[in-house]
Amino acid sequence: MSVTMESHGDTDPRGKSEIAFLPFTFGGIAHFGYARKAFLFTVELVIALLCSLSILWFVCDAYFPIVGQAIDSLPEEEVSITNNRLVWDERDGVLAQSPKLAISINAYGGPGKVTDSDLTLELAMRSFKIHCINGYYMEIPYQIDRFSLNRQRVTSWWKAWMGPLIFWVIFISFCSLVLIWQVLSFLYMFGVKLIAWATRRQVEWTGAYMLSGASLMPGALLMTAGILCYSIGCISLEGLGIFAAAHIVLAWIFLLISTLLLPKAPKPVPVFKSASQPQAAAFGTADVPREPEPASVDRNNPFSGQKPAKKFSFFGKNKKNPFS
Repeated sequence: MSVTMESHGDTDPRGKSEIAFLPFTFGGIAHFGYARKAFLFTVELVIALLCSLSILWFVCDAYFPIVGQAIDSLPEEEVSITNNRLVWDERDGVLAQSPKLAISINAYGGPGKVTDSDLTLELAMRSFKIHCINGYYMEIPYQIDRFSLNRQRVTSWWKAWMGPLIFWVIFISFCSLVLIWQVLSFLYMFGVKLIAWATRRQVEWTGAYMLSGASLMPGALLMTAGILCYSIGCISLEGLGIFAAAHIVLAWIFLLISTLLLPKAPKPVPVFKSASQPQAAAFGTADVPREPEPASVDRNNPFSGQKPAKKFSFFGKNKKNPFS
């Protein structure tokens, strides 16, 4: 699929808007360099919504059930975080566990329970710890004077906040994706202009920005597929990391090849085509035909109808002519 437009801005030379809706082929992405800005923004919103829904589906399918099981495993008696310290009279251990998430208690400061889950949330004596199977670790100290952790209190809290949590998951993921794409589009447009200059392709800054944004969409869809595959168990956490790296490389590939499919820039017109036509060449107009010069006339011929040419000496007179 090739692009044959030769224009600048948002329209082609015929004054018609170039339609670009599907950024899934190299030529389709190249069309965004000459399309209206609303086309790219619409595509970004639709794909951001799909990505956000996939993230929400993953969280609801993989994490929410484990949280519910952990709440059901809490004791009925009073358990709380008091003066930035976990007060727990029961035996430490894992409250709930799945291949993707585990929630454990370690109230006495000993070595935490080792789990095979990809992500482990640990309630320690004085901090909340996050362990990841790939080595990531984060510790958040408690900053709470008193918070009850008995089953009834936490169940009520969870039911009250489940709806807002769902909203914030989709809202934060949606806004984050749109914002990240705008920043990357701004950064990548310099690469588009550089490639276009090196390969003599025609694109303006606005078109470079839109082409850069469109080149991110195939990678975003690939990452969405990776999240869904990880959620249903087709790939592991390492496989999800491969998808994350591949979706970045895919965006670069689409950026490069789509830029090469842009229309070629016109050859530069010389400033002066000839000494007799400086203005026409400077403004790029067509060559103006020269007017035919009159045939040379012999002024010494008495039948030419022209006055004879005067011959001047060094002092301005012809000494051989007595009437000069």
